[in-house]
Order: sequence, then structure tokens, then C-alpha cells
Amino acid sequence: MKYFSKYNFILFIATFLFLSGNIYGQAFLEGSWKGKYTYGIQNESGYPFEIFLRIDGRKITGRSYLVTPDKRKVEMDISGYLFQDLSFIIEETAIVKSPETSENTFFRKYQLRFKGDIWTKSLDGYWQEIMENDFDKTRKVGKVLLIKEKENKA
Repeated sequence: MKYFSKYNFILFIATFLFLSGNIYGQAFLEGSWKGKYTYGIQNESGYPFEIFLRIDGRKITGRSYLVTPDKRKVEMDISGYLFQDLSFIIEETAIVKSPETSENTFFRKYQLRFKGDIWTKSLDGYWQEIMENDFDKTRKVGKVLLIKEKENKA
């Protein structure tokens, strides 16, 4: 009987560590992420891009900030859904009007995944233009790479 309870204890600890890791990961996703986005999948040169995320259970809300190829600043509200493996889908839902923001001609959907180790935390994935026909050859697509901004501990 002692042998059986030892394995139950190990299973309990492993389950606890797995679940606490997911909870930590969800909280860690909140905040500011900065990096770049590209036009096209093969393109390596990119444009400044930032997102600010808030997590409430599996629901994600926040804001995206990007600079277009013609140097216009675009600020958008975003919302989406977090999956258990810390990947998520977010969509731009509204243009935020401000003196620094210009009109954006299309909304984007992002598929991002969390990658992390002791030293760096990143989000990488893809974006595509939201349009009626998902298979339209004129649909704009690209890549995203973001790094977690350090939080001030002051």
C-alpha cells in the first residue's frame, strides 16, 4: 500500500505543477509586448508593432499599436481567446481615434503563441487581413515577433 500512495503523491505534485504553470503563464501574458510585424511570410524586414494584453480567464482584450509602411501610426482595440497551450487568437475590433492615429484600411486577425525560458519571453506567429473571402489572392498576410517588455519594479 505504501508503494501505491507514493505514486499517487507524485501524480498529485505533477498535476499541481502543470496547473500552476498554466495559471502563471496566463498572468504572465498580461502587459506590453514590443517587436515587429512583416508584410508577407518570406519578408524579414518589418515595421514597429506593439500590443498590450489583459487576460480575464480565457478572454483577451487590449490594444495594438503599429506603424504602417507609409509611416502612419494605427491604434486598434483587440479581443480574442486564450487556449490552454498558451497560444491565442486575437482580432482588431475597432480603430481608436486620436490626433496621432490615421485611418486604417483593414482589420487583422493574429494567431500567436507564447515561447519562454528563463531569460526571454516572446510571442510569435502570423497575421492576416480579415475579409469575406479567406482565399482571396489579394489578402494581406505577414508574420509577428514580439518580446515581453520589462516591468518597472520601482
